[in-house]
Amino acid sequence: MPQLLTLPEAVKLLRVPATTLQRWIRLGEVPCQMRNGEARFQKNTLLAWAKKKHLFVGKTSGITQQRQQANLLAALERGGVHAKLSAEKPRHTFPGS
Repeated sequence: MPQLLTLPEAVKLLRVPATTLQRWIRLGEVPCQMRNGEARFQKNTLLAWAKKKHLFVGKTSGITQQRQQANLLAALERGGVHAKLSAEKPRHTFPGS
């Protein structure tokens, strides 16, 4: 018998916010079964769907998390896109600018 996951279990597996998964359910984008008004997900079917959608599933290792943090830190240090900035002359200069 296929393993059925609850919404919180599927959220954890897919690593998406519950609101995102609930929206996908409402739009019929994710394979699930409704039981007593609650979504249930066949684990193998959900994993195949996630792979097809290029979603990374499961837990990240400590090394992966460190790399992601390092990449975020490097991106912040480089600068780039900034919201709500005026087109005035910059007050500060940064190395490499």
